Amino acid sequence: MKIGIFDSGIGGISIATEILNNSNNEVIYFADNAFFPYGSKKEEIIAQRAFYISTKLINLGCELIIVACNTASSVALDDLRKSFSIPIIGIEPPVKPAMKITSSGKVLLLATSVTTKGDRLSRLEKNYTKQNKLFSISMEGLAEDIESGKIQEKIKISKLETTIREYIEHGVDTIILGCTHYYLIKKQLEKFLPSSINILDAVDGVCKRVEILTKHDNVNSVTPNYFDCYVTGELASFIESYKTILNYDYELPEILVMKG
Repeated sequence: MKIGIFDSGIGGISIATEILNNSNNEVIYFADNAFFPYGSKKEEIIAQRAFYISTKLINLGCELIIVACNTASSVALDDLRKSFSIPIIGIEPPVKPAMKITSSGKVLLLATSVTTKGDRLSRLEKNYTKQNKLFSISMEGLAEDIESGKIQEKIKISKLETTIREYIEHGVDTIILGCTHYYLIKKQLEKFLPSSINILDAVDGVCKRVEILTKHDNVNSVTPNYFDCYVTGELASFIESYKTILNYDYELPEILVMKG
């Protein structure tokens, strides 16, 4: 099956890579870096971009779409499912599994401001936190620092560590990465966080959902070891961002980059 995946930048590459490595599906990635980051955009702009890109992916032959962005999923997922007949998978913070594994009853969500203020998160919190406590903080500028590679700077890492440790000192034992960009620095987080801290993200859940939806479609198919990548903004800028992922100890497939 041909699967279309989109995000405002390199964040969704994590999902595209996992699908390419662990299934026989063909992947087309759409990086809307002309509008990066979605987390700082008005909701109507995000909704317009999500509809536009989904239409482009369907025209490219995609039979399933993944909105590989928590912010875009929070804003546009319901409307996309109403507008198109193909399956559309969104990303949401894994609040439910986090509440199941926390021992202290205190969970920290790192996300964009749009996600932390969105109705989708409110529903998750209402349905699953129960007697537990969910702390949600807006990580302004973090996605941009990851995209540009600036997160490697000691002062940036130190600031991030300080922010998280303040919550750990108050009993947090589980952290949710509520943005696909944050997944790319998961190994960096593990270096300075206590080994007892659980770090959850939505990537595995999305990949399992893809496996369920495509298990009868790829029995005899051969998967290419690369994927096509359409970029709405500057190609050179995206390629540089893509290369920065290598600095995060993350292995990448080859990509064919073209103007979207």
